[in-house]
Amino acid sequence: MILKYLKEAGEYVTSKSLSALCNVSTKTILKDIKLINDDMKVTANYIEVKPSHGIKLIINNDEEFINLSDSYRSFQDYFVLSVNEREDRIKKYLIEKNDWVKSEMSAKMTK
Repeated sequence: MILKYLKEAGEYVTSKSLSALCNVSTKTILKDIKLINDDMKVTANYIEVKPSHGIKLIINNDEEFINLSDSYRSFQDYFVLSVNEREDRIKKYLIEKNDWVKSEMSAKMTK
């Protein structure tokens, strides 16, 4: 979702706007960008984080970018993106578990 949004924007966007789009904190957005940049190390592409400007996707090689985007799409169904989806997932787990659950378990489920 981050890559798609940054590609469509084509210019600097704030971490606040990205966090609102993904329903996560700005800290989570910056952490996710670091992970995506780690994945893109083998390519000529990267996400630039520039203080006082924002966040921008830099694509130097279209083919490598498409390959990376396709690899993320195959995992898209496994990620819970919205607050409501995370809440629903926890509720479903608690109902089906029908036993005591430690709070650490619900934190692990939302990652």
